[in-house]
Amino acid sequence: MLTNDTALLKRLALVKQLYSHAAEHGRSSATIDKIITITSLDHAVEMLLEGVIQAYPPPQDFAGPPSLYFADPARLRSQDFQVERAGFFRLWDQVVAICQEFPEPVTLVLKTEMRSLHLARNEAQHSIKVPSSEFLAEMLSSTRTFLDHLLQAAFGVTLRQIGAALLIQSAPIRQLLELAQQALADGDVLRFAGLVRLAFTVAQASAIRQVQVSRFVSVQPPTDLLQPAFEDVEPESGLGHSLERLQTYLVQLHAELANLALELGLGLERQSFTRFALLTPAVPLLQP
Repeated sequence: MLTNDTALLKRLALVKQLYSHAAEHGRSSATIDKIITITSLDHAVEMLLEGVIQAYPPPQDFAGPPSLYFADPARLRSQDFQVERAGFFRLWDQVVAICQEFPEPVTLVLKTEMRSLHLARNEAQHSIKVPSSEFLAEMLSSTRTFLDHLLQAAFGVTLRQIGAALLIQSAPIRQLLELAQQALADGDVLRFAGLVRLAFTVAQASAIRQVQVSRFVSVQPPTDLLQPAFEDVEPESGLGHSLERLQTYLVQLHAELANLALELGLGLERQSFTRFALLTPAVPLLQP
């Protein structure tokens, strides 16, 4: 994938964001989170299908076995295609045809699962039929596999690599990488290694700043969950004392998580680290 294709990169970034959004809400058993999960997964798949269609010329033929398509290939050949008006199944068939015209034809995987995903999204959106937790877990796994498969086939990247491609759009990181490339060309291996490591550290700091630190910092410790239990026990009983210790532990744990989030979010700007030194490489000192 050409990382200087800004429009394509933004679209693929949105695909990754939609999947991450689905994965985050997929950890909850709440009805609204389940609907958000299935909707985000389906949108991620459709967004990627549209990206492939816009990145490649229209197929000359709908080649390959008819079983690859949802519609009859003979009908597809005679239809006008407009991506803005196409639904999921038509988008799928168009991408199948495009992939069949690659130098080494690629067959899209998980057709049945992606169909189930789309139908489940329609039911959730229009009939408020909430998918089960088991189904969502299966769809999260299948969608990740499908997205990585098509991303690799069409653009030579995976979801994980999209984030790295986005990071090097930053002007400071691009400059460091260009300096590293020049150092390698000059045979200065030590300077090359230092610049690459520095670029990695800056990129890592940038990525961690995007973590929602406020998730730990802005909320209160979940001690209210213990209130019903406090009301049902004698304060001076053994169970009462145990609940008090648990409440204290929750407060301390929350404070620890808040400190951890802040140090990860802000501490990477320093050249010296504390307990997180093993997690993040120190910034190397470079000769001017």
